[in-house]
Amino acid sequence: MSDPIQITLQISGKSYQVTCSPNEEESLLIAAQYLNKKIEEIKKSNKVVGMERVAVIAALNIAYDLIKSNNQQAIPYEVNERIQSLQTKVKSVLDESRRIITSQSETDH
Repeated sequence: MSDPIQITLQISGKSYQVTCSPNEEESLLIAAQYLNKKIEEIKKSNKVVGMERVAVIAALNIAYDLIKSNNQQAIPYEVNERIQSLQTKVKSVLDESRRIITSQSETDH
């Protein structure tokens, strides 16, 4: 068994030190690239405000993609229902945030 190594991942312009086994390094680098891609997609949509929310939405999208891709392996109905419920709640919070931001912008003018 190989000794753990420390690698640096760049995610959304920030560096993160991660310890992993040498055979996991390439997969972690690919995962970081994928996460960066998702984050950039969300930022470009201009629908999400704040880096924390961008990260949460990116993580939710990635988790949803993973579950959806494993759907052929019979995801329990309850899990699918829970994911849909969470998506609805996230959308509701984001819509409310946009409404508040828009309202504040209008009162500032």
